[in-house]
Amino acid sequence: MYGCARLLIAAQESHSQRVFLGELQLDNGAPSEFMWKDSSPRDAATYLADFPGDVCCAVRDAGRWSTLALDREGNQVPVEHTESLTRLNEFQRFDSVIAVSFLLGGEWRGRVFLFEPTRQREKMEELRFLLDLVRQIGPAVYNVYLLHRLRRRAGAAERARFARELHDGAVQSLIAVEMQVDVLRRRADAQGPIGGELGRIQGLLREEVLKLRELMQQMKSIDVDARRLLSVLNDTVERFQRETGIAARFVTARFARYAR
Repeated sequence: MYGCARLLIAAQESHSQRVFLGELQLDNGAPSEFMWKDSSPRDAATYLADFPGDVCCAVRDAGRWSTLALDREGNQVPVEHTESLTRLNEFQRFDSVIAVSFLLGGEWRGRVFLFEPTRQREKMEELRFLLDLVRQIGPAVYNVYLLHRLRRRAGAAERARFARELHDGAVQSLIAVEMQVDVLRRRADAQGPIGGELGRIQGLLREEVLKLRELMQQMKSIDVDARRLLSVLNDTVERFQRETGIAARFVTARFARYAR
């Protein structure tokens, strides 16, 4: 619609403060696939800082910015600072850009950048149209996000229920049978070769218990925030040592975290 050479979306989740960057480029006149780029929370200062207005158009000429900015109501606002545009230009080289911000349900904030737009008519009307477009599309995108999140949570709850049933049912039964076989094997060792056969059955039962426990671990959804990361890593290393017999420990320091 705007004939831009490149489109960039920057969004930040309020809960985790994670920043996501996605890019779409023109390749021989046709748009490329949407690609996610490497990002970090520090990118918020570059892409989500205080840009002029809720939507703005900026053109660089002889090292200076010519900028038109509108507020969320579509009214022109004065542009007093352009440091955010200069900082953005250090990471995304461009001569002109249109930027529009969005807010989704209080959980996501972000901005859409259109680099090197060419099909602009009356600039103020084009910016108002883009502002209305994002305002109309935003709720639909947010509803899709909520639907996917609801499905993930429902799937995680079902996997957790199934894992509990395995732990309380099949795993406990197998452990009980394995213990009984061990008792019989010890009694039969002095009486004949049946002890070796019972030992083989005991080994098979132990192997099945380990397989079921591994299946239960794989079914658990991994949703780790910064507060639980260290404890999850420590539990993982301990489980590895317990199940493989290989000596292992998790060591953490203030500035370095690693497993040995």
